Amino acid sequence: MVNDVAKILKRLNIAACVIILTLSYIFVFTRLFRQDGLTDIVSFFMTFDIKDKMLYLLLLLVFMFINWGIESNKWRYVLSKEYQLSFFKALQATFLGVCVSFIFPNRSGDFLGRGFALPQGFALKGAAATILGNFSQLIVTLIMGVIGGGYMLLAHFYHSVDTLVLCLVFFLVFLLLIFFLYIYFNIGKIYRLCQKIGWLQQSNWMEKLCFFQTYTFKELLNILLFSVGRYVVFVVQMYFAFQVFELSFPICPFVMMTFLYFLFTSLVPTWVLSELGVRASVALLLYADSALLVSASGVTDLSIVAATTFLWLLNVVLPALIGSFFVFSLRVFRTKTTTTND
Repeated sequence: MVNDVAKILKRLNIAACVIILTLSYIFVFTRLFRQDGLTDIVSFFMTFDIKDKMLYLLLLLVFMFINWGIESNKWRYVLSKEYQLSFFKALQATFLGVCVSFIFPNRSGDFLGRGFALPQGFALKGAAATILGNFSQLIVTLIMGVIGGGYMLLAHFYHSVDTLVLCLVFFLVFLLLIFFLYIYFNIGKIYRLCQKIGWLQQSNWMEKLCFFQTYTFKELLNILLFSVGRYVVFVVQMYFAFQVFELSFPICPFVMMTFLYFLFTSLVPTWVLSELGVRASVALLLYADSALLVSASGVTDLSIVAATTFLWLLNVVLPALIGSFFVFSLRVFRTKTTTTND
């Protein structure tokens, strides 16, 4: 019975991803060809001068490494209760996780890539540490999304969007945030509660994950601060990417819309093929159609799609390519227990 339900859910998830993939790309391409046309699209890329944008491109590359450097340090910090890892090894495992995650929905396979990069006996702990770190990043995304949504409600955006629907979405995200914050800061209690569940008591997983109950409030807060730092890098990168494609926005509305952009792209289920389309679709709806950005200049559908696509290639595809060089360090099949730390 359980297996049947799992199969049904898996098929529904695949169907949802296919629908999202199809609709997002139809939306993006119809928007581009309706407004810009094929001639203008070709002309856009033919006249694009990389030399004039070299400073912003260099900054984007630097911030890409800062982004994943913060993520690597966050993972090291989360894992430090059980395993001491050098920064280089953590960075290598992080890039490897990005590479492996490409074959899973919402890049959720990140924890597998990182976990299997560790010695036997630590793979599950490494995967669990990745999940906790990603959970903290989601919480920060929700917090910033709530701030962005609040700004929308207080500003004049409701003139173009149904206010009731907007309030409902904002309220649901706020409730989700409160729920996640409770789970996050009570992870020790959640762990002890899971220990009382019959089938979990018999699993050796619970013994390996016992470090979950040792995190203090201060340590969990520090993990959140790592995630906040990484989120700031995301916003700065978005600004630089928009500068590359000569998109000019009022800074405060731009930041708030960027909060919402990251919120929506984090919550919408995607596969690697549909992720690019979803990001482009959300960006068009927020940056091109928002009444808050009426004073923006240089904005076209094509430039917005180009900026978000470029940022995705830099932040996801390039790290995945770097991670591909470390694939042969994966320890999926183990024959000997290794317990020494790096």
